[in-house]
Amino acid sequence: MSIELSKSDKKAARNVIELGSAREIEQGLQEFDAILSHWNAGSETNDEAYWALSEAVKKHNKLIRGRYGDIRGSAYLLIIIGLMADEVIFENDLEEFSAETREYIVSVHQSLNK
Repeated sequence: MSIELSKSDKKAARNVIELGSAREIEQGLQEFDAILSHWNAGSETNDEAYWALSEAVKKHNKLIRGRYGDIRGSAYLLIIIGLMADEVIFENDLEEFSAETREYIVSVHQSLNK
């Protein structure tokens, strides 16, 4: 079963996707900061820290590009369900949606997690 998003649900979807993007960017920055903190503490050599940071940035860019690189209205719900599956957004982040759309997103998410 699929649903057609209303204009207000599309706006809500864009807001939730933007929230998810901000959270994932923050997660990446925290990971980068942890690598640099280890380096600053002397736990890693310059080379180790550089390559660890380089790999972390590359991995995070791939995640961000894959999820947010080509956002279209037809993919809004898939992106949101993916964000829920990855525990980036949660049910309480869906408050802007109509009850029908919110219930649909939650039910699909729950059926995938069985």
